[in-house]
Parts: sequence; structure tokens; C-alpha cells
Amino acid sequence: MCGRNHVVPEDVQTILPSVVEHRLRAVTDDDGHTGASLMQRLLNEVDVIE
Repeated sequence: MCGRNHVVPEDVQTILPSVVEHRLRAVTDDDGHTGASLMQRLLNEVDVIE
């Protein structure tokens, strides 16, 4: 991305919503979680290691 031969955490954070959201959950689960809310939780709670 951006001419690099590798990706950086910001690249993953940028494309994650487009790639993952619809694959996590197609419908809302019993707790009210949607694919969008689970994807956002991943972005917020997983530590970025550089």
C-alpha cells in the first residue's frame, strides 16, 4: 500500500471495515451486536504492535 512492500497497522485499520464487517455477522445477534459493532470493537480493543 502506498508504494510500500509491506503493510503498517494504519493500512489494516483503513481496509478492515470494508473487508471484514459483512463477514462477521449478517444479522444482529441476541446481544444486539452487528458486524459493524464487532468490527469496531476489534479496532478499539486489539493493541497495535509496531
